[in-house]
Amino acid sequence: MCNKSDKRQSRHKRSKVPSVLIIQKRDIEIIKAVFQYRYLTRSQIQLLFDMKSVTRVNIRLRKLYDNRFLDRYYQPTLLGSSEAIYTIGSCSVHLVAESFGIDIDEVKRRRKIDNVAKNKFINHNLIVNDFRINLMVDIKNHPSFKFIKWLDSRDCEFKFKYNHTNKEVMTSIKPDGYFEFIYQNCSYSFFVEIDLSTSNHSKLKYKFKNYQVFKNLNLFKQEFKKEVFYVLVVTKNNSRTENLHRISNELKTDMFWFSTIDNTAQNILFGNIWKQSGRVESRAFFKQSKVRIVK
Repeated sequence: MCNKSDKRQSRHKRSKVPSVLIIQKRDIEIIKAVFQYRYLTRSQIQLLFDMKSVTRVNIRLRKLYDNRFLDRYYQPTLLGSSEAIYTIGSCSVHLVAESFGIDIDEVKRRRKIDNVAKNKFINHNLIVNDFRINLMVDIKNHPSFKFIKWLDSRDCEFKFKYNHTNKEVMTSIKPDGYFEFIYQNCSYSFFVEIDLSTSNHSKLKYKFKNYQVFKNLNLFKQEFKKEVFYVLVVTKNNSRTENLHRISNELKTDMFWFSTIDNTAQNILFGNIWKQSGRVESRAFFKQSKVRIVK
């Protein structure tokens, strides 16, 4: 238990005499999740692990922080105080390396990169993580779905060449994430793009075309041994969704699905929250009454 001096200590500094910490199974799972997600806030950890008590979560995270299993920092804010953002600490390196079968030097390298990232990148990553966590909660609530994997942006960048007007063009796709799940022996694959309105329409159209080329050249099949994929584009607001939906319609494809950050906060799989390219009405991926992919 923390003593009185610890209670008054700055949230930006570790306790000089940290309380005794006996690592438990949930602690290990939290550390592994922080490594996989790169950055997690307390509320994201709480949602991911279905931890009801804010006080108990804060106490546990403080112990992991004081004992250097987690690092944390706070982004500057104009009003009030921001929520702590957690990354793995120095004492977690060996645990993470052993848990995931990764070389210790690689874990150290990733930790170093994450600790010097700019706030803009971290904010973007946290929004990606919101989507990912909400997806995991949605899948967990529907046991007929079997989650297979998630790849983050570090693991799913693809560079490729194609011919355009008799010229060889070098291009790439680098989604914010990729995930797969299985339902009734059928595998479904999705790339994720979080759009924060930082790219203009021409750049986005170019990005959408690259996904088409990636598909037409059978590169998806080569990389993932699968035939079909969809691209989920999550935007800041409905106006942006409508604009991007209109751009995608020019490409004559049905692979893109658009929704907003707020709408994907819950019921990602069954909510009528998506606008599919080539269609007008909002729709869901799966129907509740008879669970099947909506074509």
